[in-house]
Amino acid sequence: MHVMNPNANLWSKYLPVIRLLMKRTLATEQQVFALNIPDFEKAVINRRSGCKFSFELKDGEAVNVVADHPLASGLAGILQEDDVTIALLKSHSFQLTLNPKYELTIKHVPASMHRNQPHR
Repeated sequence: MHVMNPNANLWSKYLPVIRLLMKRTLATEQQVFALNIPDFEKAVINRRSGCKFSFELKDGEAVNVVADHPLASGLAGILQEDDVTIALLKSHSFQLTLNPKYELTIKHVPASMHRNQPHR
């Protein structure tokens, strides 16, 4: 069953750049992309507070996505349906964060970060 993604067109516009940034994070760990604010203000109900979210993509799945946050779940859905990002997610994990200034930060999360490390 395919779930309707109300923000699919919005995120599809940015998908080629997001793919590129995800690949770049494999070498640099973090990339920041300033999104076009008017595109996102139309999709956000409360414009005063802007929009912010953060979630991780691990083992091909979105972790900690707030289901009732349409922009976050929309982005996660688009990334999980795209062949290029699916291939990346098979062997890499990423943290995606949108701040109230509509800057999308993409971080590569090395596998060592997922292992339980002893506290110092």
